[in-house]
Amino acid sequence: MRGVAFTRDTRLPQALKRAVQSNDRKTGKIADLMFGQYVMLLDGDQHNWHGHRKEALCAAADQNWQTLGWTGVNRVQFVRQLDRVREIRNQIAHFDPEPLSPQRAEDLRQFVGLLRQLT
Repeated sequence: MRGVAFTRDTRLPQALKRAVQSNDRKTGKIADLMFGQYVMLLDGDQHNWHGHRKEALCAAADQNWQTLGWTGVNRVQFVRQLDRVREIRNQIAHFDPEPLSPQRAEDLRQFVGLLRQLT
């Protein structure tokens, strides 16, 4: 699959939709992506199960990051934080009986603050 970047439009380009959305969920709407797919859209260091770099997806992620225009934001840290939010979301959504730790709640607050500054 060739790498394809997104635009500020709310629809994914066809090739990117095939790459990040499963067959039964290919709506093409960015709002229908799962958290892991958001990470995939921005992560410039993706690898397959064998450890080989996914060059096309990495190139598309590079273009996606440039499209956002967040020049003052460290991309690696942002993607890492986004992935952390994904983990916390999964813990909550899959009914983990453990309450959300104060550190995880603070992680969410900080990320929300960052997103508010960027938008």
